[in-house]
Amino acid sequence: GISEIIVNRNDNVFIEKDGELLRMDLKFSDLELEDFCQLIAKHNRKEFSPNVPVLDGNLPDGSRVNFIHRDYTGTCHGITIR
Repeated sequence: GISEIIVNRNDNVFIEKDGELLRMDLKFSDLELEDFCQLIAKHNRKEFSPNVPVLDGNLPDGSRVNFIHRDYTGTCHGITIR
């Protein structure tokens, strides 16, 4: 029933479930978000860095991902998974 996951900040995480946006009580470290983004960038054979600050790709299960580098969000990497 989850159709989207949104990470706006390390401690600002939402899921969309059955059409309702729910805030989750989660907190990720900068390192966890960086490692996740780099793992998915590698899976997609793409670069994700300040020089290439936006990544559109897929997870192994086919879900779509979009990353925006922390240098452009002002906080942490912005992550959306659909």
